[in-house]
Amino acid sequence: MARQWLRKSELNEKLWKGDKGESLLDSSVAGVRTALSAESLAKILLLVVVNSVFLLAALHLLNSKREFDNRGDRSNCVTNYRLNNVHPMSLSLDQNRLIQSSEFAPKNESNQENIRQFDTFGVAVHLFIKMSAYRGGSNSFAIIGLEAKNPGELYNDPPYECVWIPGPDSLVWAPLKGSAIKMLPDTGNVYSRLYSAVIINCTFSQDVGVDRKGGQLVLYASYGDQYPRNPERIVALTEQPDEFPGVEFYESSDMKYDYVYCGSPLFGNLSPQKIREWIAYHAHFFGPRSHFFLYDAGGVHDNVRRMIEPWIKAGRVTLDNIREQEKFDGYYHNQFMVVNDCFHRARHLARWIFFFDVDEFIWAPPNDNSLPAILARYENQSQIIIWQKPMSKSLCAQEQGEAGNDSSFSRKWTFEKLVFKSIKWRESHDCKYAIQGQKAMGTGIHRSGHLIGGNATTYADPLNYYHYHNTINKRDEVCEDFIDKSVVYVNPRNRTDIYTHDDGLAVLADHIKEFERDVIGPQSFIL
Repeated sequence: MARQWLRKSELNEKLWKGDKGESLLDSSVAGVRTALSAESLAKILLLVVVNSVFLLAALHLLNSKREFDNRGDRSNCVTNYRLNNVHPMSLSLDQNRLIQSSEFAPKNESNQENIRQFDTFGVAVHLFIKMSAYRGGSNSFAIIGLEAKNPGELYNDPPYECVWIPGPDSLVWAPLKGSAIKMLPDTGNVYSRLYSAVIINCTFSQDVGVDRKGGQLVLYASYGDQYPRNPERIVALTEQPDEFPGVEFYESSDMKYDYVYCGSPLFGNLSPQKIREWIAYHAHFFGPRSHFFLYDAGGVHDNVRRMIEPWIKAGRVTLDNIREQEKFDGYYHNQFMVVNDCFHRARHLARWIFFFDVDEFIWAPPNDNSLPAILARYENQSQIIIWQKPMSKSLCAQEQGEAGNDSSFSRKWTFEKLVFKSIKWRESHDCKYAIQGQKAMGTGIHRSGHLIGGNATTYADPLNYYHYHNTINKRDEVCEDFIDKSVVYVNPRNRTDIYTHDDGLAVLADHIKEFERDVIGPQSFIL
């Protein structure tokens, strides 16, 4: 075939040169030119394709060698676009090794020490997370937040420093250093996780900011280790000119409210109806000069918000969205931090601050139900303890079961239906409390351990609270068993749960419903 193609080429050359064979040219030029042109074109195209393939392969090998031969920089292996979005198991063994691990440092043959490299990924634990800061007087402040739980923070001296920087128009121009006292309200880190709640009390040797020219409270947080790292500078509080309310605000006994409620973080699938009942009852119990601080940690969904918004508009409730704190792993949705934020914002708003949960109802007996009169007995106490009445979450009175076909029964309030109290074989240590804000420096969950002037605590007889445990997130009917209220009920399944009838709270339901209609109008029933 090759010789035939050459002969045709020679003939083609002679024909175009006009040598011998003019008669042959005359008789067959058309057919010969057609055959030669088609075959030559095909051969040329084949050669071009083959050469192109070899050229691309050579360029690919050259590029791969340049990428992977550089052993000092392995970032190419990860960031190159050809490896992005590729599952590691689908790569070659060599590629997988390059992605998943880093090489050990080469062995040091000399007498010098090996300096090893540590690769970090993701977000590390933060040194300090500030939630809030409040002025406590003319020369004192409290900063509330979270600190990383590590030995340096637990066992070293407080690695904090407070500085007051006067406003630009202040007659005092020099910054003033104060003393910083660290407090761990979660029982000394017993309940903490990655983070521990912390209160930094800053006190200065003289009044600061009282000239009403403004200023800044700056906190310097050190790492508390042997490494030469600069402390973190945190602007904890900025006071604008004329913002300081005056010394009398912090020293006067005439406060804005009689009582303030400080709530724990609200989370989970809360029942709107039970939140409605709880707010209406306590808005009535504490009276018109009371205020409620609620904290949404994910539990205030749309229907719960519908129950709360009328009370917000009425000026009785403040709702804070604190869902961002879920990123920081602290105890029980950072409960210790949240209650201390509320405590310090409220300690100069009301004399008595109450701490309990939204499945608990503070109660006083009918013959002694004046809250001011009860609290007057404990005027000299820093803190009062309130014992619980643990209520069944499913037992209802038999007479209610007989009325179960009545459509109005399903719309009765929870504390109307659950009227059986547990009889404890041993004393229950579950309690909640109220505290006089100006007689403490911090607080906890079941009581405060940071009282001023000693642990002046007593039990607030005759106050109790009805505790409907595990009902706040029950979105359907609570009554599961109906029993005779005239007898003591013993749970047949374990013989240890014993209940007796107690309708001390239930008898107030109609009055509370009427109070709610008068204050905020008719409300929807949404389980």
